Amino acid sequence: MKRLFGAAALALLPFAVLADRYVDRAIDEVIMPNLADFSAATQRLSQEAADDCGPQSAPLLAAWGGAMDAWLAVQEFRFGPLQEFGRRDQIAFWPDVKGFRPRALHQVLTGRNTLLETPENMANEAISVRGIYAIEALLYDPRFNSYGLGDPACDLMRLIANDLLVNAQYLETQWQNGFADTLKTAGEPGNTRYLSVQEARQALFTGLTVSMQFDILERLGLPIGEAERARPLRAEGRLSERSQHNLSASLAAHLQLAETLSADPAQAARLGVAFAALEARITALDDADFSGVSEPNGRFALTVLATDYQVLWDLVNRELGATLGVQVGLAGFDGD
Repeated sequence: MKRLFGAAALALLPFAVLADRYVDRAIDEVIMPNLADFSAATQRLSQEAADDCGPQSAPLLAAWGGAMDAWLAVQEFRFGPLQEFGRRDQIAFWPDVKGFRPRALHQVLTGRNTLLETPENMANEAISVRGIYAIEALLYDPRFNSYGLGDPACDLMRLIANDLLVNAQYLETQWQNGFADTLKTAGEPGNTRYLSVQEARQALFTGLTVSMQFDILERLGLPIGEAERARPLRAEGRLSERSQHNLSASLAAHLQLAETLSADPAQAARLGVAFAALEARITALDDADFSGVSEPNGRFALTVLATDYQVLWDLVNRELGATLGVQVGLAGFDGD
């Protein structure tokens, strides 16, 4: 489903084709360090799964939480390697409003899907049995998390964790071995992907603003639901009781990128104050899994938060759009 962001498009501003401080700073200070962290976090997760794949393993649970936090710090790099070959969904297929994941996991664990007999086919497997949310289901969903060592779910846990590591390492390698330079050399002779600095800035800006809208429309919008019908079971992180935490971690990642794209310390400070105010409202929810949305007061609180988040999005769009000379683009979200 495509959604056009409603803010009026800002006029494009001319910029010289030179090494761009906004692009360079975003890559060097945010993107590359966060990709390295994601790769390291998935390495820890894969190792912990190999050591003890059981859902009661405290080190495994902690490693999964660390990998989720690391993912939230790279989620907004929606362009380039993360966009290619469905890599994003392989890593983090959510939302799953049609319930594909539980059915697909059940088929694997009951032998109706032969993945465990042919694990080398993991790269061609459905996204519903891959990635960080599939691991969450094995660890926290009571339909799946009663397994022990030697059970099929244990093998599946290790397989998914290793597949996640492969994807994380792929992202880091692709950025290291060419894509970072492609973005940094936008507009230079021979760069056929980004024909101007403006296009590189647009990619970064769109990644930020689309990811913020993802928070508003999906992380908040899905549990809020429609009309008078809340949908608490659609909240991200409900199984692991991380709905509120994930929203805060996502917001922190957005601020990190926004600050590197800001024009000066004064603008960065204005944005920082606005982000901090929204984070305080998230913290005040005291609703780890957003189950409070089932009650009128809880639903009202999430609805107000979504409205406040939209105000922050408008500010980021206005401030950084003017600084970078770019405009709001289109966002496509699957699963609605």
